[in-house]
Amino acid sequence: MTEPKSPNFIISKWGIGWETPTIMISCYLLALAMALLHLWLFIYISGKNADGLDRVAPQTYISTSSNILANAFSFFLKTALATAFVQYLWRLLRVQTMTVSTIEALFGLKSNIFQIFTSATIRATPVLCVLSVMMTSMAVVVSFPPGAINVVSVQRTSYNPAVVPTFNASFMGNGSGYAANHYSLATLSPISVSADGSVSGFTSSGSESGKHYNLLHRLAFQNNGITIYSGSWSDLALSSTSALPRVLYNGTYTNVHWQSTTLTLLDTEESVADAGLLNQTTTTNRTMMQHDLYCTPGRALYTVNNTYLSNILRRNITTTPIAPLINLALPTKNNSVIVPGFTGNHGYGASPADWSAEALAYYRDLNMMTILDTMFYYLAGSFIVDPERATVDTSDDGRGGGTQVFGNVDAGTSGALNGTIISHTPLNTAFLNYNPESSANPSFLITQDSLNALLQNITLSTALSYSFWSTTANTSIHTTQNIYKFAQPLNLIIPYFLSLFLSLPFLFLGLWALVKNGVSAGDASFTQLLCTTSSQASSSSDSNSSSYHNHSAGNTLRTLSQAACLGNPQSLSQPLKDLRVRYGELKILGAGHADASIAGDYIRRAGFGLESEVLPLVKGERYGVMV
Repeated sequence: MTEPKSPNFIISKWGIGWETPTIMISCYLLALAMALLHLWLFIYISGKNADGLDRVAPQTYISTSSNILANAFSFFLKTALATAFVQYLWRLLRVQTMTVSTIEALFGLKSNIFQIFTSATIRATPVLCVLSVMMTSMAVVVSFPPGAINVVSVQRTSYNPAVVPTFNASFMGNGSGYAANHYSLATLSPISVSADGSVSGFTSSGSESGKHYNLLHRLAFQNNGITIYSGSWSDLALSSTSALPRVLYNGTYTNVHWQSTTLTLLDTEESVADAGLLNQTTTTNRTMMQHDLYCTPGRALYTVNNTYLSNILRRNITTTPIAPLINLALPTKNNSVIVPGFTGNHGYGASPADWSAEALAYYRDLNMMTILDTMFYYLAGSFIVDPERATVDTSDDGRGGGTQVFGNVDAGTSGALNGTIISHTPLNTAFLNYNPESSANPSFLITQDSLNALLQNITLSTALSYSFWSTTANTSIHTTQNIYKFAQPLNLIIPYFLSLFLSLPFLFLGLWALVKNGVSAGDASFTQLLCTTSSQASSSSDSNSSSYHNHSAGNTLRTLSQAACLGNPQSLSQPLKDLRVRYGELKILGAGHADASIAGDYIRRAGFGLESEVLPLVKGERYGVMV
């Protein structure tokens, strides 16, 4: 007696596996990491240079990196939500009976938000509709974070010490006779007071015949504004302080002083007695206004602040009076100054001399007086105009058309324009006045401020021209710089935070559905749809088979797919994975094919099948099923 054969079974495997939960959790964590990395990037570059040699990164790189991080955030979060979407969808397919059209809409809902506008979809699963809206809106959400960083222009200030010219009338090098004469603006002639040369000193020859005569007088004669540091600094402020000569007024001192007298003609009357006779006499009466200005030289502290704005210099000078100059007329022979060690064997001594406080003060004030004398040298003298030509049109040089007679009490007829250039300076109010209606004669306005302005100009020019003296000044450089600024942090924080926070419930829902289903569902999986779409009839017709090996070739695909009916990847057998299938016209075995063809009711059928089971589709033929 033959025993019946036991049937063979191919059973689907239960289990969620590790891939699906790993994808959901890891993609969510990667999205969180992208958000944190984006935040760190903006915090790191905020305040750093956006251009220049020390820029943190080119703006194009920052913009590209920001967009990449935002898109990566969207990609990872949408992947996690899409996986959760599929798990929950298959949970609904297990617990709800829905029409095929509704199921079709739900499968397309993940990628096509317009499917939510069908009432059946919303009634079937409002949760998946909301999840679809979230995934679709992710493209809009991630457009905000890159705009959280801006490039703004700011002014940055750096402070550096700089060596700048100054004027130090007391500077004499190492204090030797040679160095003192070298740094003096006047010539110091060495003398020996004692026969053995133990007591020595110097006398001053003044500025007229001094070694710096040409340069000092050229500076005074040019009367031009000085230019300091013609460099290419963008914005620079220099501040230096030095003791400079200054004219002090409104005081009476016993030392040297300078007097300016200006006579202004108010009226002229002329009378002639015994006209035409030999004893004819002419009497002229003139009404004059006399202006006297007395000046006493002194020392002052000049603080010069130079500001360069776009290479344009703006200078601000403040002055603080110190004290009048000492009396340079000494009660000694030839006005000599006693300085032991000043004189050497061959003129000037090379070793430091023994300078007393009085000698140092004399040396200091002699340098200042040399500058003062240089300025007053060209302003001293007399200026006489012809009253008959008082109304002649003003010439281009501002002197008028009359014939002037010049005289200089110090230099006679030597020097510029007979010794005086006062009419060619701003002290002459007609210097730049070319109005033909005005008087042709010069009109002088000499004040404390105007004289100090001239003296200040010559002094600063002297400091720059000789380069004898220097000091360290603080420089503040203000540079306009483009920097990155994390100006709108909420543009980054709010979109990322809300997206991550609102995604958490759906992520947990997907994990819950995965556990409840017992198997994982794939996103748009061909084998999942193939294995889970099997009718009861086809299953019953195959139940009598003892083994899938006994099936015909047409039943092989159906048998293997039914064996993995749970649809999860763990249930897919290797033979099913290795099957070579194609979509085409299925071959129908048996004689019914010919009968149907003769009857004219032959209906072709299309579907997936093995390579030996299908024929190419014929366009235009009738495909379907007979019922």
